[in-house]
Amino acid sequence: MVRRLLTISLVLSWAALARAQTPLKCAVCEQPITGQYHFFDSSALPEKKVICDACVHLENACFVCGLPVKLRYQALEDGRFLCEQDAKAAVFSSSEAQEVWEETRRDMVKLFSGFGVLPASTTLSLVDQPRLSTAYNNQFSWHDKGRTLGLTQTRFKNQSELEHTIYVLNGLNRARLAAVCAHEFAHTWLNENVSRDRRLDGNTVEGFCELVAYKLMNQRDEAVEKKVILANGYTKGQIHILLQTDDSFQFYRLLDWFKNGVDDHLDKANVARVLQLKPDQSAVPALWAMRSAPTQVPDTLTLKGISGTGAHRFALINDCTLQKNEEGRVRVGKTNVVVRCLEISARSAIILPRGSKETIELSLRPDQETLSAGLTAKSEIRNPKSEAIP
Repeated sequence: MVRRLLTISLVLSWAALARAQTPLKCAVCEQPITGQYHFFDSSALPEKKVICDACVHLENACFVCGLPVKLRYQALEDGRFLCEQDAKAAVFSSSEAQEVWEETRRDMVKLFSGFGVLPASTTLSLVDQPRLSTAYNNQFSWHDKGRTLGLTQTRFKNQSELEHTIYVLNGLNRARLAAVCAHEFAHTWLNENVSRDRRLDGNTVEGFCELVAYKLMNQRDEAVEKKVILANGYTKGQIHILLQTDDSFQFYRLLDWFKNGVDDHLDKANVARVLQLKPDQSAVPALWAMRSAPTQVPDTLTLKGISGTGAHRFALINDCTLQKNEEGRVRVGKTNVVVRCLEISARSAIILPRGSKETIELSLRPDQETLSAGLTAKSEIRNPKSEAIP
């Protein structure tokens, strides 16, 4: 028995030694490395890759992950390259891109529901690099042209409604494409809700859109895409400031700041400036100076919608969106009432008006109950002329 255990021990030791002596293989040419090698690090890769000295000097690289390409790569007509792995995951079909967009849009509706006008007329176009560059050159954009993966163009559909065309670059994997779609959706929300008179820093605008993309990637547990967003210098640090603001003061206050804030950007040392708003900003803001006065609100406290799920639900009461344990000022007819939201379920919310000892349970009407999922046409397509903004 002892001899048998000794034999097993020697076999295991030999196997471990053999593994230790196995030469490294280059992640690009897949050949054993016998000389100098390099560790290739990219935010778009889950881990560092070992590359031989010859491959590290290759001229062409994958435009998705940055890894040099040599074997089984795909060369695109517009001059871009995809490594084997990213080529297999790339989206080139308009129908697949539309599917990714619809999935993303549903999540964006949940995120933004109750916080202003949701874009009702939006068209997605999957394009190559030259077509995206043409769209970029035809309009002013905050985007960095060298890093542009998507672009939003907004124009008037009629005298009161806007329509948006979103261009996204082909060849991205589904997760990266979803992040780009979320970024561009954020641009459409800004175009629908922020007045032309509101002067915002360009990096702050792009930082907000990257924040929205990051929140979606965090929700979907896409660790690599979160790294990509945080590692790029696209927004000159504004993404980190806005993440800190979102964490400290919650997303809805950040949205309110973008619509009604007094500053054009937020400083890392003083994110509390997000609470500094212009007075008397209860009216619907007017992008392109086209929005009208605020819509009428009910004469009684009314639950108009529920968004989110589980512990992260939001209740839209008259014109005010609240989450659990949050207090806010609600317009009721021509006056205001301060209420605290105590509980939010899938179909109702329990509130406590300030100065009262009695709680009130507000319930959705039967025709509103599907609004809690944020997926109905009623919740997705809003008329800018009639939308109430908290």
